[in-house]
Amino acid sequence: MELSLIKPDRNIQSPFPGRIFFYEELESTMTQARALVASGDAGQGTIVQAGTQSAGRGRIPGRKWESGQGQNLLFTILIERKSLKIPISVFPLAAGLAVSLALEELRIPCSIKWPNDILCGEKKICGILCETAGSFLSAGIGLNCNQERFPGGLKRPPTSIFMETGRESPPSILLETLLPHLHSVLTMENWHAEIERRLYGMGRMAILSEGAADSGGEKRVRISGIGGQGELMVEGADGARSAVFTGEILYDQS
Repeated sequence: MELSLIKPDRNIQSPFPGRIFFYEELESTMTQARALVASGDAGQGTIVQAGTQSAGRGRIPGRKWESGQGQNLLFTILIERKSLKIPISVFPLAAGLAVSLALEELRIPCSIKWPNDILCGEKKICGILCETAGSFLSAGIGLNCNQERFPGGLKRPPTSIFMETGRESPPSILLETLLPHLHSVLTMENWHAEIERRLYGMGRMAILSEGAADSGGEKRVRISGIGGQGELMVEGADGARSAVFTGEILYDQS
């Protein structure tokens, strides 16, 4: 794909010193951000934004992130590891907290679904993918702004800011709203309380998949919070607490 670097529809003010690269279409903002790191053109807070992606991806291999042209906020931001005051393992949840704070500015109640989704009620409005790239951490964020129709067969029903409020939200304005929150959460001292207060499923029963359960099989637990390194804390039937660092979590209404 031939990349076309264009100007965004407005001058975006960012608290980060890095440049904002805007493309009408990319295969993936994460892939292009990694290319900037490799070429030496990346710095603290460098942002790669796209109007649409042809190969956007999620945390689970094989899952694609599909978005209509110009309808949603699709970007990756690069953060220098040395600039973080929070544990690196908390970075995905901190990015989720920043998105939550931005949505709350719009009076859209939401929750942080461990480890990397933002939900409105039971519907997904935002997905986050975090990876390492040299001396940087990269956060790929896909926030549904104005999209009303989505592909079928999605694991969780989606929603968008327009569907929740009835108001159109230009992606560039949403980016400008989000960036100050992202800047602040990277050095936030009370990140644990702020994330836990918004934690989806807090106190509810859930089933850990084989990859998440330490026993190797599925396990029924109660969600009890977030640990000091961003791990999900759960309680078993015997009341014993344990930590979940990876895997899929299935929630019920108990």
